[in-house]
Amino acid sequence: MGDLPDWFTQIQSATLRATSIQGGLDADKSAGPVAEDVYLARDTGILYVCFVSGTWTNIGILYLLLAGGTMSGAIAMGTHKITGLDAPIANADAARKVDVDTVDAKLDDVTVSQPTRALDTIYQNTTGKLKMVAIVARTLGGGNVRVLNGSTSPPGTTVARSYNGNAEPIYGTMTFRVPPSWYYELETVAGTPTITEWTEWDEL
Repeated sequence: MGDLPDWFTQIQSATLRATSIQGGLDADKSAGPVAEDVYLARDTGILYVCFVSGTWTNIGILYLLLAGGTMSGAIAMGTHKITGLDAPIANADAARKVDVDTVDAKLDDVTVSQPTRALDTIYQNTTGKLKMVAIVARTLGGGNVRVLNGSTSPPGTTVARSYNGNAEPIYGTMTFRVPPSWYYELETVAGTPTITEWTEWDEL
Protein backbone atom coordinates (compact mmCIF):
# COMPACT_ATOMS: atom_id res chain seq x y z
CA MET A 1 0.00 0.00 0.00
CA GLY A 2 3.00 2.27 0.48
CA ASP A 3 3.37 2.72 -3.31
CA LEU A 4 -0.32 3.44 -3.99
CA PRO A 5 -1.54 6.55 -2.13
CA ASP A 6 -2.29 8.51 -5.33
CA TRP A 7 -4.14 5.66 -7.00
CA PHE A 8 -6.07 5.03 -3.83
CA THR A 9 -7.13 8.68 -3.57
CA GLN A 10 -8.25 8.75 -7.21
CA ILE A 11 -10.23 5.56 -6.82
CA GLN A 12 -11.97 6.91 -3.74
CA SER A 13 -12.82 10.21 -5.46
CA ALA A 14 -14.35 8.25 -8.34
CA THR A 15 -16.60 6.48 -5.81
CA LEU A 16 -15.23 3.09 -6.85
CA ARG A 17 -15.62 0.54 -4.10
CA ALA A 18 -12.51 -1.63 -4.24
CA THR A 19 -12.45 -4.88 -2.31
CA SER A 20 -8.67 -5.14 -2.71
CA ILE A 21 -5.99 -2.68 -3.82
CA GLN A 22 -2.56 -4.18 -4.32
CA GLY A 23 0.65 -3.46 -6.17
CA GLY A 24 3.73 -5.30 -7.33
CA LEU A 25 5.28 -6.81 -10.42
CA ASP A 26 2.98 -7.39 -13.36
CA ALA A 27 3.67 -11.11 -13.35
CA ASP A 28 2.78 -11.35 -9.65
CA LYS A 29 -0.83 -10.18 -9.90
CA SER A 30 -3.45 -12.72 -8.87
CA ALA A 31 -4.53 -15.24 -11.47
CA GLY A 32 -7.99 -15.35 -9.93
CA PRO A 33 -9.07 -11.80 -9.10
CA VAL A 34 -12.40 -11.03 -7.51
CA ALA A 35 -14.74 -8.38 -8.86
CA GLU A 36 -13.67 -4.88 -7.73
CA ASP A 37 -10.05 -5.90 -7.09
CA VAL A 38 -7.47 -3.31 -8.21
CA TYR A 39 -3.81 -4.00 -9.00
CA LEU A 40 -1.03 -1.61 -10.00
CA ALA A 41 1.93 -3.22 -11.79
CA ARG A 42 4.85 -0.98 -10.87
CA ASP A 43 7.22 -2.45 -13.47
CA THR A 44 4.90 -1.87 -16.44
CA GLY A 45 2.86 1.04 -15.06
CA ILE A 46 -0.40 -0.75 -15.91
CA LEU A 47 -3.44 -0.35 -13.67
CA TYR A 48 -5.66 -3.43 -13.65
CA VAL A 49 -9.27 -3.55 -12.43
CA CYS A 50 -11.38 -6.67 -12.10
CA PHE A 51 -14.94 -6.01 -13.26
CA VAL A 52 -15.85 -9.68 -13.62
CA SER A 53 -14.37 -12.21 -11.19
CA GLY A 54 -11.50 -14.15 -12.74
CA THR A 55 -10.53 -11.50 -15.34
CA TRP A 56 -8.26 -8.48 -15.11
CA THR A 57 -8.96 -5.45 -17.35
CA ASN A 58 -6.11 -3.16 -18.34
CA ILE A 59 -7.58 0.28 -17.71
CA GLY A 60 -5.02 1.83 -20.06
CA ILE A 61 -6.63 0.27 -23.15
CA LEU A 62 -10.00 1.80 -22.27
CA TYR A 63 -8.72 5.39 -22.28
CA LEU A 64 -6.33 7.40 -24.45
CA LEU A 65 -3.36 8.48 -22.36
CA LEU A 66 -2.03 12.04 -22.50
CA ALA A 67 1.29 10.51 -23.54
CA GLY A 68 -0.40 9.07 -26.65
CA GLY A 69 -1.53 5.69 -27.83
CA THR A 70 -3.48 3.86 -30.53
CA MET A 71 -7.24 4.21 -30.87
CA SER A 72 -9.28 1.07 -31.43
CA GLY A 73 -12.47 2.82 -32.53
CA ALA A 74 -13.92 5.93 -34.13
CA ILE A 75 -14.03 9.24 -32.26
CA ALA A 76 -17.17 11.39 -32.45
CA MET A 77 -16.01 14.93 -31.69
CA GLY A 78 -19.51 16.25 -31.03
CA THR A 79 -18.79 19.55 -32.88
CA HIS A 80 -15.60 20.07 -30.83
CA LYS A 81 -12.29 20.90 -32.50
CA ILE A 82 -8.95 19.12 -32.62
CA THR A 83 -6.32 21.83 -32.14
CA GLY A 84 -2.55 22.14 -31.99
CA LEU A 85 -1.78 19.72 -34.85
CA ASP A 86 1.76 19.61 -36.24
CA ALA A 87 2.38 19.95 -39.97
CA PRO A 88 1.61 16.67 -41.78
CA ILE A 89 4.56 14.69 -43.12
CA ALA A 90 3.38 11.12 -43.76
CA ASN A 91 0.42 10.26 -46.00
CA ALA A 92 -1.71 9.23 -43.01
CA ASP A 93 -1.08 12.44 -41.03
CA ALA A 94 -4.04 14.74 -40.41
CA ALA A 95 -4.16 17.92 -42.48
CA ARG A 96 -4.61 21.31 -40.85
CA LYS A 97 -6.78 24.11 -42.21
CA VAL A 98 -3.67 26.00 -43.31
CA ASP A 99 -2.58 22.98 -45.38
CA VAL A 100 -5.97 22.75 -47.10
CA ASP A 101 -6.02 26.51 -47.72
CA THR A 102 -2.54 26.31 -49.29
CA VAL A 103 -3.66 23.63 -51.75
CA ASP A 104 -6.84 25.56 -52.50
CA ALA A 105 -4.81 28.68 -53.24
CA LYS A 106 -2.60 26.71 -55.63
CA LEU A 107 -5.65 25.40 -57.45
CA ASP A 108 -6.83 28.98 -57.84
CA ASP A 109 -3.48 29.78 -59.46
CA VAL A 110 -4.01 27.24 -62.25
CA THR A 111 -4.78 29.13 -65.45
CA VAL A 112 -6.18 27.69 -68.66
CA SER A 113 -5.84 29.66 -71.87
CA GLN A 114 -6.14 29.29 -75.63
CA PRO A 115 -3.42 31.63 -76.85
CA THR A 116 -2.94 32.63 -80.44
CA ARG A 117 -0.06 30.50 -81.66
CA ALA A 118 1.55 29.96 -85.06
CA LEU A 119 3.28 27.09 -86.79
CA ASP A 120 7.08 27.10 -86.98
CA THR A 121 7.40 29.62 -84.13
CA ILE A 122 9.43 29.07 -80.97
CA TYR A 123 7.76 29.82 -77.63
CA GLN A 124 9.17 29.73 -74.09
CA ASN A 125 7.49 28.74 -70.84
CA THR A 126 8.03 31.80 -68.64
CA THR A 127 5.39 31.02 -65.98
CA GLY A 128 7.81 29.40 -63.53
CA LYS A 129 5.49 26.36 -63.43
CA LEU A 130 5.25 23.13 -65.37
CA LYS A 131 3.06 23.82 -68.39
CA MET A 132 0.73 21.39 -70.16
CA VAL A 133 0.04 22.04 -73.84
CA ALA A 134 -2.58 20.38 -76.06
CA ILE A 135 -2.59 21.09 -79.78
CA VAL A 136 -5.06 19.96 -82.43
CA ALA A 137 -3.63 20.24 -85.97
CA ARG A 138 -5.40 19.60 -89.29
CA THR A 139 -3.36 17.88 -91.99
CA LEU A 140 -4.08 16.71 -95.53
CA GLY A 141 -2.51 13.86 -97.46
CA GLY A 142 1.20 13.82 -96.81
CA GLY A 143 0.83 16.44 -94.06
CA ASN A 144 3.27 16.02 -91.19
CA VAL A 145 3.81 18.13 -88.07
CA ARG A 146 5.83 17.56 -84.92
CA VAL A 147 6.29 19.16 -81.53
CA LEU A 148 9.82 20.06 -80.49
CA ASN A 149 10.76 20.62 -76.86
CA GLY A 150 14.03 21.49 -75.16
CA SER A 151 15.91 23.57 -72.60
CA THR A 152 17.66 25.61 -75.28
CA SER A 153 16.48 27.50 -78.35
CA PRO A 154 15.80 26.20 -80.90
CA PRO A 155 14.38 23.08 -79.20
CA GLY A 156 15.55 19.84 -80.71
CA THR A 157 13.68 16.94 -79.08
CA THR A 158 10.57 15.57 -80.79
CA VAL A 159 7.93 14.86 -78.14
CA ALA A 160 4.80 14.47 -80.32
CA ARG A 161 3.94 14.03 -83.99
CA SER A 162 0.89 13.94 -86.27
CA TYR A 163 1.14 12.45 -89.77
CA ASN A 164 -1.57 12.05 -92.40
CA GLY A 165 -0.93 9.78 -95.35
CA ASN A 166 -4.56 9.80 -96.54
CA ALA A 167 -6.28 12.03 -99.05
CA GLU A 168 -8.92 13.07 -96.54
CA PRO A 169 -7.97 15.61 -93.85
CA ILE A 170 -7.46 14.39 -90.30
CA TYR A 171 -7.22 16.15 -86.95
CA GLY A 172 -4.32 15.03 -84.81
CA THR A 173 -4.08 15.87 -81.09
CA MET A 174 -0.66 16.32 -79.51
CA THR A 175 -0.28 16.75 -75.74
CA PHE A 176 3.00 17.42 -73.97
CA ARG A 177 4.57 19.11 -70.92
CA VAL A 178 7.01 21.99 -70.93
CA PRO A 179 9.23 22.55 -67.84
CA PRO A 180 9.82 26.14 -66.64
CA SER A 181 12.08 28.17 -68.96
CA TRP A 182 12.01 25.47 -71.66
CA TYR A 183 11.20 26.13 -75.32
CA TYR A 184 8.60 24.48 -77.54
CA GLU A 185 7.53 24.66 -81.15
CA LEU A 186 5.00 23.11 -83.53
CA GLU A 187 7.06 22.52 -86.65
CA THR A 188 5.86 21.81 -90.17
CA VAL A 189 7.63 18.73 -91.53
CA ALA A 190 5.66 18.35 -94.76
CA GLY A 191 2.49 19.66 -96.41
CA THR A 192 0.48 22.67 -95.24
CA PRO A 193 -1.01 21.84 -91.85
CA THR A 194 -3.15 24.28 -89.88
CA ILE A 195 -3.72 24.76 -86.16
CA THR A 196 -7.30 24.03 -85.13
CA GLU A 197 -6.94 24.42 -81.38
CA TRP A 198 -4.09 25.30 -79.01
CA THR A 199 -4.69 25.09 -75.24
CA GLU A 200 -2.23 25.71 -72.42
CA TRP A 201 -2.56 25.40 -68.64
CA ASP A 202 -0.11 25.68 -65.77
CA GLU A 203 0.25 22.76 -63.41
CA LEU A 204 0.84 23.11 -59.66
